Amino acid sequence: MKIKFFIFLFLIPTSICFSQNKDTLFLYYAINESDLSSENKLIINNLLSLNNILSIEIIAYTDFLGSSTYNQSLSEKRATNIYNYLINNNFSNDKIISYKGLGVFPKSHLFQNNNDTIVGVPSHRRAEIRYSKAEESPIEENDFEIGQEIVLENIIFEGGTSIFKPQSQYALNQLIKTMQQFPKLEIEIQGHICCKYNGEDGYDMINKNNFLSLNRAKAVYDYLIKEGIDANRMTYNGYGSSKKRFPQEKTEEEENLNRRVEIKILNNKILLKKYMYFCKVFLLTL
Repeated sequence: MKIKFFIFLFLIPTSICFSQNKDTLFLYYAINESDLSSENKLIINNLLSLNNILSIEIIAYTDFLGSSTYNQSLSEKRATNIYNYLINNNFSNDKIISYKGLGVFPKSHLFQNNNDTIVGVPSHRRAEIRYSKAEESPIEENDFEIGQEIVLENIIFEGGTSIFKPQSQYALNQLIKTMQQFPKLEIEIQGHICCKYNGEDGYDMINKNNFLSLNRAKAVYDYLIKEGIDANRMTYNGYGSSKKRFPQEKTEEEENLNRRVEIKILNNKILLKKYMYFCKVFLLTL
C-alpha cells in the first residue's frame, strides 16, 4: 500500500507538530534571482496541500553581494513573488500576515573577506515561510503499517548528483526526529529518478557511475547514520526509473515528482508484538 505524506506534516516529532503549531520552510535562490524555481514551487505546493494552515508570514533575504539598495529591492521581489504565488494558487489573503524583504541576511558581511567573495553565501540567499497550523491528532507507533511507503517530498538533490540541496535540510532533520521518536521502526530508503526509461538508472557525475538513484538513497542512509540512527534499522536501494509516478514526463513538475526518495516501513515491532499476541489468544480459543 502506498500512501503519500508530506514530510513536514507527517514526519515531525510530537513536540513540534502537535504541542507547538508553528514551523518554518526555507527557499533558496541563485545569485540575483527572485523568481521561484520549480523546486521552490514544489515545496510551496506541498505546504498548500495542508488543510489546517492558520497563518503565514514571509521574510526574504539576500547575501552580501551587491549594494544595500539593490539587495533591499531583490529581497522585496523574492517576498512579493512568494506572496503572488500563494494568492494565484487560491491561498486566502486573510491568512497571510505579512510579506517583506529585509535586505542582506544578518551578519552576511562577515563572509566578505573569505573565499565566498565571488559566489556569495548560498544559504543567505533565502526566504523563510513561517506558518502556523491547527493541532493534529498525535501519531501513534501503531499508525505505521508494514509495507507502507512514504514519499519524502522535500529531499532535493543537485542535478546529476547525490548531493543534497539546502532545501533538503529540514526534511532530513524531521526524518531523524521521527526515527528517534519511534525507535522500533525499521525502514528501507528508496531512491528514484526521472527522465529515464525501462528501469534504467542515471549517471552520477560525482561518483562517476550509473547508480544515481542508489547513491541518493545511500546519501540519506549515510546522513541518518551520521546523526546517530542505528544502521541495523535501515536498508537502502535504488530503483532507477522502474517505479515512476509519470511514465512519460511532460512537464518539469512531473520530472520533479519522479525524482524522489521514499521510505518503506519494513518492520514495526510494536505491531508484530500485538499481532503475535492476537494469534496466541486466537489459537487458545480454538
